[in-house]
Amino acid sequence: MTESQVKPTINTLVLDAGPLITQSASQIQRYAEHFFTTPGVYNELKDEFARSQLILWGDKLTVRHPKPESIKAVVRFAQLTGDHAVLSQNDLHILALAYEMEVELNGGAWRLRTYPGEKKEFKKSKPCKDYFGENRT
Repeated sequence: MTESQVKPTINTLVLDAGPLITQSASQIQRYAEHFFTTPGVYNELKDEFARSQLILWGDKLTVRHPKPESIKAVVRFAQLTGDHAVLSQNDLHILALAYEMEVELNGGAWRLRTYPGEKKEFKKSKPCKDYFGENRT
């Protein structure tokens, strides 16, 4: 199986400007099935290389503004950690979009801390059968 035939193991990536500016679209697209960024990050992409790469992204990069409740959750947590003062609006929106995607894809925020230092315990799921009938966890 060639590298281009390997299916990504990550469902969704939320991208900040850094990788969109410094990496080629084809390089990043190997890592996940779905890609998102925020309007603020998209508007930061003024570099000629980055703009040319946006053409290659086509409809594989979704530009989405996080919901107000996701932004509030991230701001509240950043205030508790003391990070709020050093995070830009774009930073908060990227974090909020990542939070939002986690909630949507995993049935709520149950895997995320509600306050810094909170201990989360996850029960190991029962082994299930994969496509070939073998147990996996």
